[in-house]
Amino acid sequence: MMEGDLEPDSHTFVAVLMACTNGEELMDGMLVHTHVIECGLESMPYIASGLILLYASFSRLADAQLVYDRQEKPSVVLLSELIHGYAENDCFADAIVLFRRMQLAGVEINEITCVCMVKACASARAIKEGMKTHFLMVEMRGIELQSVTRTSLVYMYGQFGMMQDARKIFRESREHDILEWNALIAGEAQHSCVIEVLQLYNQMQQHGVEPNQITFTCILKACAIANVLTTGKEFHAYLVGRNLQMDVVLTNALLNIYARSGDIQNTFKLFKLMEKRNVATWTIVITACAENGYRDAAFQLFELMLKEGMIPNNMTFLSILSACSHIAELKLIHSCIIDLHSELDATLVSCLIRRHGEFSSLLDSLNIFEQLIDCDIVTWNAIITVHAQHGCQDEALSLFIRMQMEGFKPDYITYSVMIPLTARKGLLLEVLYLFGQMLLHDIQSDANIFSFTLQGCSNLGTPDAGNVIYGHVIESGQELDAEIGAAIVYMYMSYGAEDDAEHIFDRFGHGYIEIWNAMMSGYVRTACAMDELSIEEHMSYSRDQHTERIFQLYNAMNQEGISPNQATFVMLLKSCYLTTASDHGKKVHAHIVEAGLDEDLLVGNMLIQMYTELKSYKDAICVFESLHQRNVVTFNTMLTAWAQQSCLELVKDGFQLMQQEGLKADEVTVLSLLSACSHIGKEIDALRYFNKMQIQCGIEPTHTHYTCIADLVSRNGYLKEGHDLLRTMPFLPNSLGLSSLSTHSAIHGSL
Repeated sequence: MMEGDLEPDSHTFVAVLMACTNGEELMDGMLVHTHVIECGLESMPYIASGLILLYASFSRLADAQLVYDRQEKPSVVLLSELIHGYAENDCFADAIVLFRRMQLAGVEINEITCVCMVKACASARAIKEGMKTHFLMVEMRGIELQSVTRTSLVYMYGQFGMMQDARKIFRESREHDILEWNALIAGEAQHSCVIEVLQLYNQMQQHGVEPNQITFTCILKACAIANVLTTGKEFHAYLVGRNLQMDVVLTNALLNIYARSGDIQNTFKLFKLMEKRNVATWTIVITACAENGYRDAAFQLFELMLKEGMIPNNMTFLSILSACSHIAELKLIHSCIIDLHSELDATLVSCLIRRHGEFSSLLDSLNIFEQLIDCDIVTWNAIITVHAQHGCQDEALSLFIRMQMEGFKPDYITYSVMIPLTARKGLLLEVLYLFGQMLLHDIQSDANIFSFTLQGCSNLGTPDAGNVIYGHVIESGQELDAEIGAAIVYMYMSYGAEDDAEHIFDRFGHGYIEIWNAMMSGYVRTACAMDELSIEEHMSYSRDQHTERIFQLYNAMNQEGISPNQATFVMLLKSCYLTTASDHGKKVHAHIVEAGLDEDLLVGNMLIQMYTELKSYKDAICVFESLHQRNVVTFNTMLTAWAQQSCLELVKDGFQLMQQEGLKADEVTVLSLLSACSHIGKEIDALRYFNKMQIQCGIEPTHTHYTCIADLVSRNGYLKEGHDLLRTMPFLPNSLGLSSLSTHSAIHGSL
């Protein structure tokens, strides 16, 4: 036509643009657009409409917006098409902003525009904007809305979970077509209301409306979400019996039923029978394999999916990332994500950060985070959580501070990580501050947050703050949560309010091991604090009384049929050595063996601690030798005991065995060696270990190490050397060091 010098008119351009859109020929469409501009026809409504549809179908929304902006008087049809284009490309927020901007500019709005807007609000979960649009529709049409409008509103309120509003709009009309029924069923299905879905399914047939593929898809989705898988399989049999033509969406819903039930055999069977598959199909099967332990099958399917030219979406990548069991696999999938996606979804980035963290690759996690152009609260939470989980508390705290400096407000996830972290780090005032910030911003607390905050109050000794937090626990309706109850009991015990603690204890009906442990732990804590009490306070309290109460609780717990756990035995053993109750200790040891916890490392370490404190060194050695697994604490406890007995050779042998088992010495280990040397006057050995701790072990000597060496050399008459060591060490001498030097000076002659 162009070669024959014939000028195309507006109808020609519209037809050609439609052909380019339907034929997925973007470059040809853009060429047509160039000719449209040359002919000065871009401002014609029908041509502008064709251009917007073309660009929107290829996700070229900036070009579509440019066409719209060039219109002198943009029509309501163009506005509707542009909003629809944004919504179809999942740019729901942009669609809402455009609609609001056009309203302010006075552009005419019609019912079709509102329908497009309602769909965008439904997908974006923009409740306020969706309700405003509903009111606008009512103003334009009154209560008598067209079927397409009612359908969009029913669907929107269903997505919001506002089923009462959805049903009200549905009931405003006596006649309902299949679209309205499906919209209401979809809403009920979204929220796992299987009974309601099946009731609507029966009602629509009673009203003479035949269900279609969308109806059955919604029913199957409801069954999958609610885990009512048997009903879903029954519908599969019904569909096969009816010989209903099933599209890929319906088949995917069926596939999901079998995948959710863990029936991998039938999942694969149905998958192989499918003539047409889309990305969702592959994702369902890959997810099923990953979640049911078929890692190799998941990776094989992923590779096959790529070979067939399918581009994985975020859900696909999330599933295959969960199947990675080696860092090499993770890096391979990470590279694939970068190759296929120029912009990464926040959820996917967060998953990458977490998964690298799980493989202890914190540097990679941090690099992924730092390379992000736009961070959000989801990615901040991921990087903070990864560092917190790997014990990098200082780094997590720094990231938390930086997040706020960059303008991001903490949410529930942030606080659920930071409150336990600050509590474990001993930043107790910060715990209370963070909890206060949660209250200020109306963020709900859970049992874990309440428990750590109450523990903070216990350790700070702030009863007023504790009572305020307890008030918030009651307001939240969580006062009967066992974890919180245990924290409250322990808090009152730490304040010395034993009657209040017993009252809370009785409220729980003695059915929770956590509450029993909290009561016993409170009495153990009080017994530990006896050394700090005045003479008058000692008159009214005694460790023996507390130990008796602890064992009364223990016996009562057994009578109630509550099995003791690791924490119970640790507290019992601690109370035994605090009060030198060796008989109790032996009985507890026997109960530990009966409970099968004698191989537990923490319990084993506490048994060794108890026996060494009670001077039952043979029993301590028996426990030490019986443990199949030992750690630094195990060895340090034994080395300290041998050092106190001046058994230098045993300390040396223990230290050598510790190294053979691949354990790294710490400050306590070296102190045991120095103490043993000091007790028998082996200053040469002591100095050798003192130098070794710095050069070979990389341990910086503490105040106690210097004092121990100074005591040893001055005891052997080297008063000047002892004095010089105390004077030149990187700490101020304490009373113990000066007293030791003074004593030895009196014996050997003053300096």
